[in-house]
Amino acid sequence: SSLALSMFGSSNAGSAASSEPTDRCDSKGGRMRWAVNSSTWNPKGGPSSAPFRFLLSLLSDSGERQHVERFHFFADQKRALLSRLMCRRACSAALGIRSFQMLEIRRTAGGKPFLKSPRPPAERPDLANFNFNVSHEGDWVVLASEPLCVCGVDVAAPASHVSGAQPIDLRRDFHEHFSPEEWHQVEKAIVSESGAGDGARMSGPPGYGTFQRFWSAKEAFVKARGDGLSFDLRR
Repeated sequence: SSLALSMFGSSNAGSAASSEPTDRCDSKGGRMRWAVNSSTWNPKGGPSSAPFRFLLSLLSDSGERQHVERFHFFADQKRALLSRLMCRRACSAALGIRSFQMLEIRRTAGGKPFLKSPRPPAERPDLANFNFNVSHEGDWVVLASEPLCVCGVDVAAPASHVSGAQPIDLRRDFHEHFSPEEWHQVEKAIVSESGAGDGARMSGPPGYGTFQRFWSAKEAFVKARGDGLSFDLRR
């Protein structure tokens, strides 16, 4: 699996950029890094089980509940539910409130969730730009939040762990999203891995591991911005 975190902006006059998570996790201060392995939660009865129905009821927005239930497979429903609950738990932890009912979470045009209300109070300028992002694939659901910097996160599972994954032609499918230097690195990995056995490289076609690390970083960056893949990823 690969995991990428992107942050930019700061409380100082200048700006900062980082692709590495900080060591300090402070929920009351708005900085969180959470990862949940959804495969370890298997309530008897699946989507009809009491635990699942109770947790689903914590989503006060009927549209959010319907989105979770639209998934055909229970594994997908679990990831969708967990990601939404993690967003609400992060917001309640940062604001110091216990109920999810008063939280209103919306999404940008690019799909990034954000806390519409209540916003951090004026006496908490350290939370002035509290924002968060979630990602899920394979077994994992991850969340990152920041009180001031804009943040985005992406997790990617090996190809063998993605249900319904289609064969990938890296050059054909992603050529326009990579810079020449990035393609150079991917193609070097393709050459070095082409003669290796499956056990010597990450699941997927030769070069997939290198490609996936680049792609997760790009996903995290555009998710931090909140405008989706309309951003030119070769920049």
